[in-house]
Amino acid sequence: MAWNFLLCRTIDFSMIRHGLILILLIAASCTKNTDEAQTYPGREKIALIKEQIIAFSDSINTLVKGSIEQESLIYTINDYSFHVTRYVRGSDVSLYIEHGYSASSGRVENRYYLKNGKVVLYSHHLNNPQSLVPYKLVREFYDAGELLLSDHKTAKTADELDSTAFVRRIARRTDRNTDIRTLNEAVYQRGAFNLSLEGITQYPGAKYLILSSNKVNSYRAALLIKKEDALIKSVIADPEKYRGRKVDLDWKLEEKNQALYVSGRLRH
Repeated sequence: MAWNFLLCRTIDFSMIRHGLILILLIAASCTKNTDEAQTYPGREKIALIKEQIIAFSDSINTLVKGSIEQESLIYTINDYSFHVTRYVRGSDVSLYIEHGYSASSGRVENRYYLKNGKVVLYSHHLNNPQSLVPYKLVREFYDAGELLLSDHKTAKTADELDSTAFVRRIARRTDRNTDIRTLNEAVYQRGAFNLSLEGITQYPGAKYLILSSNKVNSYRAALLIKKEDALIKSVIADPEKYRGRKVDLDWKLEEKNQALYVSGRLRH
């Protein structure tokens, strides 16, 4: 009887111990799930935020017609050329558009929609005629700087792309606000876009003012010269004297994605 009693007590304590461990594991799991629920919004909330962001971007697309447009020069690096348009309404910047072209990848349009100074929607629109599926559109939705979700769609024609539904995709977390700093530098010719005068390249039917950097794999910019002013005449007369000098330029963009030189002067 003593052995049976001792065995029963051992079994009871063992069962109690395992029961307590099980309860602790369940409690820890519930706590973790609660924390995750507080950190990551549920599907319904994500869907609601997504709809709000789409509505917001649609309103921005309508309002840009009355916004101030600030353009960058047309920059080239390797086989990729692009320029940036910055839309300002009042004191707020609402939209950046990067218009790009690559001989190997086709035409690119990257859009950055901002709310309270932060990117809420990024879209990447690609048209590559060399691809079997030439049209591609990718979207990334952000909330408080955090990537909520990303989706995409592809098609063989532009009309088919419009009618095709988006499919959710797995995307790596990217700080698109870092892209904004780069786009601003392109507009204001700062940082990697603070180029120097290289010279003037002349062809039988046109001449271009070339800006470049002495760094490896850096940006370049070319401006079509239709009318020579004092700066252009001086550079043509003595190119070595002006090579590497900083210049302040006035230009405008023509319809064919060409930067047209208007006037310039040496920066002191």
